[in-house]
This record gives sequence, structure tokens and C-alpha cells, in this order.
Amino acid sequence: MNFLKRLLTGGLLLSIAFIKPLAQSTDTLIVLTEVNITENRLSNFNAGSTVYQPDQQLLMQKATLGLDEVLQFMSPMNIDAYGVGSSSINARGAGSNRTPILWNGFNLQSIANGGTDISTLPLLFSDNVKMEMGGNSALFGSGAVGGVIYLDNKANYNDAKKSFLTINGGSFGRFNGASGIQYGNKNYSGVLRTYYQQADNDFPFTGDYTSGDETITIDKDLPNANMHQFGVMSNNHFRLQNGQNISVHLWYQDVNKQIAPTIRDLGRGRTSDAEQRDQAFRAAAEWKAPIKNGALTVRSGLFSTETNYQKPSSADTTNTTGLSSINEAELDLNFTQWLKWNLGVNYTYEKAESSSYEGEKGRNRIASFTSFGINNKQSGTFVTLNGRGEKAGDSDFTITGNAGITQNIIGGLSAKAKAGTSYRIPTFNDLYWSSAYQNGNPDLEAETGFNYEAGLHYQQSFSSTHIQVQATWYKNSLENWISWGELEDGSWTVFNQDKAEIKGIELQANASRSFENGSAGFNINYTHQDAVDPDTDNLLPYVPKSKTAAAVFGEYSGLRLIYAHSFVDERYTSSSNSTLMPKYNVGNLSIEKRFEGEVETALTFKVNNIWDENYQTRQHYPMPGRHFLLGIQLSLN
Repeated sequence: MNFLKRLLTGGLLLSIAFIKPLAQSTDTLIVLTEVNITENRLSNFNAGSTVYQPDQQLLMQKATLGLDEVLQFMSPMNIDAYGVGSSSINARGAGSNRTPILWNGFNLQSIANGGTDISTLPLLFSDNVKMEMGGNSALFGSGAVGGVIYLDNKANYNDAKKSFLTINGGSFGRFNGASGIQYGNKNYSGVLRTYYQQADNDFPFTGDYTSGDETITIDKDLPNANMHQFGVMSNNHFRLQNGQNISVHLWYQDVNKQIAPTIRDLGRGRTSDAEQRDQAFRAAAEWKAPIKNGALTVRSGLFSTETNYQKPSSADTTNTTGLSSINEAELDLNFTQWLKWNLGVNYTYEKAESSSYEGEKGRNRIASFTSFGINNKQSGTFVTLNGRGEKAGDSDFTITGNAGITQNIIGGLSAKAKAGTSYRIPTFNDLYWSSAYQNGNPDLEAETGFNYEAGLHYQQSFSSTHIQVQATWYKNSLENWISWGELEDGSWTVFNQDKAEIKGIELQANASRSFENGSAGFNINYTHQDAVDPDTDNLLPYVPKSKTAAAVFGEYSGLRLIYAHSFVDERYTSSSNSTLMPKYNVGNLSIEKRFEGEVETALTFKVNNIWDENYQTRQHYPMPGRHFLLGIQLSLN
């Protein structure tokens, strides 16, 4: 541990010493292609990691796909949907507040509750999606425990002007529209995209609610579930003199939704008139300058959120605002073709104010980090060592680190292994929430953990055929697990659970083949895990024993077909393991036909939940049965 502290301290001092002279060194500048800082860390310092990237053919229909659908059917991650209009991601049983989503390197997790509602993140706003499993706090700080999702926006210099318009309509009053335009020349690349969606969500459902010895069956249309969502994003990249690049990203999101009652609410005869409005503004800028044998990057982001919840029947109103400023400088050095070094500093300020807090709450977070990577392509050896030190508010200075190795065995077969530490600081809700029946705990300690994994990876291409197979075994042990629980008087509070252990296996295979006038392929993901509280031997709630996700696609002469299927095993709903939710199967079918011309036209027909499964991912939150979506997209190049 002393060695790691010295390494981080040395990296911080060296970064300060290097930045000024290297930034001034212009006589030996080399021109670099545009490289996103998050992509740099993911590709250069992730030896031994398990990384998933959906086949681009499966992401072609971005205007009709949500990020939640991609993660449900094309990854081992599990989706927790609170009915319609609200979903969270759960990687390796760690929960949404331990699975950060990074947008161009910036964490989108809420500083109030630590989660990210992925139903409000349209896939249309991302050019690239990757998922890295396992803990990675050494690279990305607090919260990177179960996995990390990367959403990036790329520059397209010298790209001709393109535009598109998409309109879709379907079951339960659903309508969505999207539009976009992009333009590029040798010095500028710009993209503007908009997205709008609305739905009544008044689907019929049947569900049971048990109270004592009585079981009540609810059979009706879901009330109070209307939703409106609007978003606009602008991405701009500029090439300056001496190979410098500046990128500016802007994103505004406005989601207004009614809060549908649960089956339990309906069984108890409660009024369903709650609604919530969430607004978010995200702005990020990055300056990258090539230097001798490397690059210097300075990045800054400002993120503002506002949530207004109200329920007129009970005069219940909650207003919560959040603001975070993230600032980072880092240096990438290539000593040789196979030896890389990254070091940097990060300063983050975050504050939140809520009618459920006692006044405004804020904290400063300061971190330094450094990474070494050895990638010898001749021997097939890839080794990385990462370290990070961070202090958040009045908490102790926390050190995290990991080391990984990937070693080619023969041909396209490689062995991989990775081990490291992770941590997560409490959210503002965990610390400061105060209401009649829910109260935070200002004495909470940060979670700390140790995780390791090992596996095999095979990848090979044969002319027009590409195959990839990987198998991973993992284990994650966490101390001071932060958990909300019910007290004897019926109120809820949050506490540090002694320990949690999560272990399992992941299997993934995909293959694709291109042929004249078309292509075809498949993607399969399987995970089996045990997430246990060692003190009671009970399984952690809402962590299924297994999940299987599969997607097959084919395209011929402009006709594309995609079928995606997800199977989720049984899972408990509480830490006492007293209630078990049944397993379920869900399948989606999509058919698209493209017509070429001066204006390219695409007609899309989708059937979601094609087998009309009656299921829930969270207890008492019904999900829609079979429903349809019909759309048209016009593209002009």
C-alpha cells in the first residue's frame, strides 16, 4: 500500500511538472488522429478485462432502440424496470449505483441517489457503446464496482452532409420521432440530433397482490402512466493548428411522466395521481494537444439536474436539484511502441438541494491517477497496472488499484486475469434524506472491495467471417455494503452491511458473416452468479441466478431481420429471501426494409414481447404484453 501511495504521489508531481513544458514544446509536434480520452483508458489500460461490444448490425436501428433494450438483449447485464418509463442497470449483481454510465468520459450517475435511469438515454445519442464488466475504481473512481458502460460521440471529419428524419407509432398511444444532421470538413465535424417520445402506456395487465390470507387479483388497464420525453444533443469537433483538437458536447433532456400505481397500490385502493418531471443539462468540453511521444488532454464538464415530484391527493411534493462540475487533466506518453504511461488529476465539485434535505449539501472530490501499460504484440503479452487516490469531502483518502494481464496462447486464443480493489462513497440521499418514513445516515462509511476474474478469449476472422468466444469466472467481495432496510416501527433507514460476496461465470459468443448482398450473425450472452450476504447465507435481492440473452440477425438486399430473446431466472425481492419472483422469457422481433434512392427510405415493423409474456422485473410493477411499433425513416446524403 505504501508503494502505491508513493506511485500516486509521484504521478501527481510528475504530471504537474510535465504539463507546462510539454504544452510549450511545439518544435517536435506530431499530428495525432482524434482519440477520445475514455477510449484511451479502455483500450490501453484494461488488460485482463471482459469487454462487450454489440455487433454494429444489431445497432443499425438506433432511432427505435433504447439503451435499456440493447443491454437487456445484447449483454450479460440485468435490467430492473419499475414498470414503464423507468429502468436501471445491474452489472454482476452490484446494482445501478455500482454500475456507472460514462458519456465521453463523464459519469452520468445521479449525485442524489447514485443511479441512472437508462430509459431516458436514447441510443440515438451515442455513436459507440461498450460494456466493461467488473470493478474499475482505479481508472474511474467511486462507484465502478460491477461494471462500466461507455457511451461515446466520435468526430467524422471530411464527412459529407447527412440528415435523417424518423417517425414511429404503435400500441398504447406510443409515438416517437427523431431527426439529425451532421456535417464535416477537414477542420470541423458537427452533429445535431433531437428525440421526442410520448406514450399513454395504458396497457392491460393481470397481477396478484397478497395481504395476510387474502389474495387479490387485479385485472385492468394500467392507469396514470402517461409519459413525454424530449432530448437534443449537439456534438462539435474542431481541428486546430499543430494537430490540436477541441470537442464540445451539449445535451438537454426533459422527461415528464406520470407515476403509475403498483399492483400493491391498486390492491390497497390507493389513489394514483403522482407525477414527476426530470430535467438535465449536460455540457462537456475537451482540449487535446499532441506532444512528443504522447498527448496532453484537459477536459471539463458541467452537469445540472432538477427533479420535481408531486402527488396532489396527499399534498406530497419533493424538489431536488443537483449540480456537479468535473475537471480533469491527463497526460499520455508512449515511451516505445509497446510501453505506455498515463497520469492525471481530477477535481470534482458536487452539490444538491432538496426539500427532503436540511439545507444545501455539497462536497469536493480530489483525485490523482496513473496507469502503466505494456503491449508487446510480438509475444502477445498485454499487462497493465492502474492506481488512483481520491478524497471526497471529509472522508479518508482512499487508494484503489488493479493489475491485469492478457496473454496470447496460440492463434486467436488468449488467457486473461485481473485483480484489484474498488470503492463507493455514499450518495447524498444515503447521507441526508429526511422524511416521515425514510431517513438517511450521515455516519455511513464508504464501501470497499476486492475483485478478481480470469478467463479465456478467442477471436478469429476468416475472410468474410468473424468469430469471438469468451468465458470468464469472477468474484467480488465488498465490505460496508450500503443498504436500505426497514426498522421495527415500519420506517426505513440506510446502514453499512458487514459484507457481500458475488461470484459467477459469464459466457459470450458471437459470429457474423458477410456475403454478396447481405450478412448474417448471432450474439449469445449467459451469466450465472451467486450474490450472497455471508452473515445470513441469504441471496441479495433482485439478483437472478442466471440470465441468457441472445440475438440473431440477417440482411439481404435491403431487408433486415433481428430477433432478440432474454431469459431471466428467479430472484428474491428482499434480504430475508421470503418472497421469490418467477422467471420469465421475453422476445422482440424487428423487420426493416430499405429502399435506395436520392432519399433513402427505411420501413420498420417491431413486435415487442412477441410471446405475450405476463412478467415483472420488480415486484408489483407490471410490464406490457405484446405490443407493436411501425415506423419510417428518411435519410439524405
